[in-house]
Amino acid sequence: MKLADTVTEIGDAAFLACTSLEKIILPDELTFIGNSAFMGCEMLSEIKWNGNITTIADRAFSACPSLIHVTVPGSVRSIGHGVFQDCYNLQTVRLADGLTYLGESVFMNCYSLYDAPIPADIAFIPANTFYGCASLVTFDIAYGTRGIGKSAFDGCSSLRSLSVPVTVNIIDMNAFNGCSSLKVLNYGGTEEMFLNIVFNTGNDAFIAAYYGIEESAE
Repeated sequence: MKLADTVTEIGDAAFLACTSLEKIILPDELTFIGNSAFMGCEMLSEIKWNGNITTIADRAFSACPSLIHVTVPGSVRSIGHGVFQDCYNLQTVRLADGLTYLGESVFMNCYSLYDAPIPADIAFIPANTFYGCASLVTFDIAYGTRGIGKSAFDGCSSLRSLSVPVTVNIIDMNAFNGCSSLKVLNYGGTEEMFLNIVFNTGNDAFIAAYYGIEESAE
């Protein structure tokens, strides 16, 4: 489906649960996609973006199981809460460096996701960002990131290798809970710097990986 060239905004729930929609062509004048605009579009597999969209609001593409690869254009500055949540077959997402706001739970329960780098301008990886992303094996946190939110990687049971820059100074509760496969942690600073990171509870796997300790079974 191609929207009219004059459309500048897509309203909240505009195409909610349009189960036969397979492709959407967004017009050049479009700058805003509203809350839950395409939520539950089960057959949607292709999004043809333009270069002027600045805002994708909460849950805009959540529960779209036919999405597999998504490249968000560089014009986008804000991605709301849960935008791709419950996109069970989503494998890769490319977010541009110009992104300055990322909401919580953006990739929550994207079970097939294995590649979705977070741009450096996002200083704090929000809560539940990769919650339940069981196919995520490696992840490099961008230099400049200062914190990792609550349950950000909770349930990433296949996560084996993680790179963490020296800029990270806080790791919130359960950020790495359930990361039972985490064995390699490449930290960019000294042990003294590592010990100055503020850790909240539920991050034993992260600390054990840094020291090369095998966690004992509970």
